[in-house]
Amino acid sequence: NQEASEVSINNLLPSNTNFRCPLCRQTANALIPLFDANDYLNIQDNKQNLSLIERLHQAMMNPSRPKLKRSSDDSCLLAFLSGLAAKCALTEQLSPNIPILIPNHQSMKQRAAEFDCGTLRAQLVHEQLFYESANRIDQKNVRKSFYKILHELHHLGYPFYHQHLWQELTGLQCPSTMTDVFDPHQPLAPILLRDSITMLLQILMSAPINITSDEFDTIVQIVFNIEFFKNLITIVVERSQEKRDLKDLNSYLDLTKKYINDIFIDDQILNRNPIDGPIETYLMNNSLEFLKITALIKYRLYSKEMPWITGEQTSSLVLAKFLNLKLNLNGLAIPQWFCNEPGALVTHWLQEFQSAAQHHCSAMKILCLRRPHFHSPVFIDLPSKYDDIFHMHNEYRCESCKKTSSNTLLCLICGELHLKRWHSLCCAYQRQRYNQHLSKCGHPAAVMLDIQTTLITICLADTYAYWHSLYLDQHGEEDPKLKRGKTLYLNTNRLGVLRTLWLTATFDYQIQNCQYYIRIIAVHVHTEFESSTDEYKKINPKGEIPVLLIDGKRLTQSLPIIEYLDETYKMPRLLPDNPYQRYQARMISEIIASGIQPMQNISVLKRVGEDKKVEWAPVEKALEESAEQFCVGNQLSIADCCLIPQLYHARRWKIDLTKYLLIPSIEERLNSIDAFKVAHPNQQPDCPEKEKA
Repeated sequence: NQEASEVSINNLLPSNTNFRCPLCRQTANALIPLFDANDYLNIQDNKQNLSLIERLHQAMMNPSRPKLKRSSDDSCLLAFLSGLAAKCALTEQLSPNIPILIPNHQSMKQRAAEFDCGTLRAQLVHEQLFYESANRIDQKNVRKSFYKILHELHHLGYPFYHQHLWQELTGLQCPSTMTDVFDPHQPLAPILLRDSITMLLQILMSAPINITSDEFDTIVQIVFNIEFFKNLITIVVERSQEKRDLKDLNSYLDLTKKYINDIFIDDQILNRNPIDGPIETYLMNNSLEFLKITALIKYRLYSKEMPWITGEQTSSLVLAKFLNLKLNLNGLAIPQWFCNEPGALVTHWLQEFQSAAQHHCSAMKILCLRRPHFHSPVFIDLPSKYDDIFHMHNEYRCESCKKTSSNTLLCLICGELHLKRWHSLCCAYQRQRYNQHLSKCGHPAAVMLDIQTTLITICLADTYAYWHSLYLDQHGEEDPKLKRGKTLYLNTNRLGVLRTLWLTATFDYQIQNCQYYIRIIAVHVHTEFESSTDEYKKINPKGEIPVLLIDGKRLTQSLPIIEYLDETYKMPRLLPDNPYQRYQARMISEIIASGIQPMQNISVLKRVGEDKKVEWAPVEKALEESAEQFCVGNQLSIADCCLIPQLYHARRWKIDLTKYLLIPSIEERLNSIDAFKVAHPNQQPDCPEKEKA
């Protein structure tokens, strides 16, 4: 009931709470219930003695949707779908006081069906953006897709069976039931003007939840028939039709011309340009968006090997083969029919289109000439030189207190200017203005440029963190806080990476990385002066370092401190998730902490001899098996935290490290990271001036 569902929503989906996966440690703003085949009732296996189309047609004629075995699971599913709808509508919960606006001609179930398909479509567009904008390196930082889970959840809660649509698409007789979403008395747009992806999702929601990959390909072929004729109409309307020998296309093209040519006869349409290249290529290119989305669905539902590689262009032919569409000898995907009279079916489609065009000629013309295309979000235009953006936005005059401040943040999404620090007289005004901005641009995070430091600030509702700078000097180096005074230029590669992170909602990894920098400082920045003071000895009577006071606890010994922080704080793992890599990180840390660190201690060297201090060969040997960019693979780990401090001491002991290959190269990469720069002993406030030099 309504009251029970609202309680469930509040319990499961708090409006301002983020949840962290215990395995991948990435965050999300919703809990997703998980069900599998063992949780379902009345799932029927397809009969093996029928053809693919016969099995699908029988399922559409006798529809049944699986039910969840436990009533508590039904409540959980209702809470999730209702909560998801509420979040998408920017309301905290569904209630009679906060209704979702519904057009007069639609019922609540119709609206719910549209919402289900719209949610799935939005997730697919999100994944398409990633495939088109990311590269192979970016892919490792992107959270796993949950499309399959979302698809099954919407399928369980979907309220209709689209039997009338199935009959329109296939030409097979299929009597409609009370669960058909289409009202026979409600006029619909011609099928050749409806969105192909939406029709595909509607059929998938109506088909059994356990359809096979081959049955999915059949459904895609059925919907592709519509996409094919939509593209033919575009050719007839938009392009001149010089006579060509198109073989198996001639009959389709002549039939389309018969119903379309008489509709759009005016001077504008008659001045058409000839098609450059084969019509087959034009048809395939026009189908590319449809093929991309359907290929992503198949990849996510069935884990088939995807021929589309992130960051690379793909072709319509490759995707058509992946989807097992019918191809002619020229490599053109063509219709495949499943009824006895395909000519009558196509004629019905075109007559329906012609009838609508006679009443809405201008609108139909626009729809034919300008197929809807989704343009991905972009950042505001940034100047090529940082001087230009600095002079435009380095000061902000508050509308409330009329004071001017130079602590400015420029939103790269909307272009608004905000303050990093507020005057006491107008804190409430600026905070309200900032929170309103986050509600507009903060999903998943606001991306802002700190004008005084050149760094990107990633702003969430209750936290923020710095990312890299988009502007580099001619040597490819950053200039934080503009101390060197060099001309800085926009780096388009970094801008592309930042845009990918924004589009794919993976900023939580970056914020964890910034928190990791703080952890490095907390563990490794200690000096002899601190350990010798009376105040310090009150904390640790032995006077040993380090000691970390955190969470009301007193922690000692570097390696246990690092593991404690790694397990309790929301940051990327310093102990890799892979068991063998975790072993390698611990092994290298132990070699350094137990084998090398004592040998760089004066009291130990007096007993064993100074020749022992040069034994770095075991570290080099271990790195040969584990190292890539860092000590263990391409992720910072506990081994890197141990390596850099001991290399600092090795330099002080004048140990020759030039004979090693991996140690100096890893050291160079680590020392270029801001966290290690800030943690260096020479950067500490009590470092003697001669040491800083």
